[in-house]
Amino acid sequence: MSTPLPQDLDGVRKQPTPRTALIVFIGYLAVIVGVNLITARDFDFGDVAANASNTRNGIVLPILAASIYLTIVTSVLGWWRPALYESKRQQRVPSWLWIIPVLAFVPCIANIVRSDHRGEFTSTHWLWIIIGFALVGYSEELMTRGLLVTGFRSTMRESRVMLYSSVLFGVMHGLNIVFGQAVGTSITQMIGTIPMGILFYYLRRITGSLFVPMVVHALWDISLVTFTGTSVALNELDTESVRPANLIGVIMLCAIAGAVHRKRLFRAG
Repeated sequence: MSTPLPQDLDGVRKQPTPRTALIVFIGYLAVIVGVNLITARDFDFGDVAANASNTRNGIVLPILAASIYLTIVTSVLGWWRPALYESKRQQRVPSWLWIIPVLAFVPCIANIVRSDHRGEFTSTHWLWIIIGFALVGYSEELMTRGLLVTGFRSTMRESRVMLYSSVLFGVMHGLNIVFGQAVGTSITQMIGTIPMGILFYYLRRITGSLFVPMVVHALWDISLVTFTGTSVALNELDTESVRPANLIGVIMLCAIAGAVHRKRLFRAG
């Protein structure tokens, strides 16, 4: 049976465990729900990108609160090092795999460039979009590819770390049902974000840190809103017209890399 991958635990105040990571995860979801129910109660979830005020109240404020929560918790636990960086004791991945992080930026930029809706956003609205989704990239990656990975690695083999953290990344998006998104759309989104989670996991493993996944995650969300514009309710958005066409090649490349380099990616030593 494969042993867990090594982690750099210098400065850790509380030893990582799956239980601790899951408690933090539940707290993260609770903060988002609690703040969102206060700040975004005056408009429907689907109108979160309709104007600057909605974006500020429905995205920026809840995710800012969740980001502060994670920053404090990570500091208290002392998990910054293992959450943000891969251990130098891990096996190096082949240089050609760097094509995956490079290609991951392509669909983000492509959606923004080919959007017909960029002019619908005011400068103030753009500011809240950029701030909001920068916080989304920071908080969701720190939670799932950072703290969950750190906790799960303490006892699990790496293939399960990748799978479980990606599934919980999908579950996280089920919160949109609470906020008013259509159930069918939410379920589709939850399923669709699992391969996205695997992609972000690969970005962490290949680059050696969480920073590239944070940036790509933020850019992808910005590009999705830009592509749909202010007039399209997000709870009615057919994301299938955007997501697979742009990301299927990158995700397939991740699958090939995992199959070819299974030992380097998923085994210690």
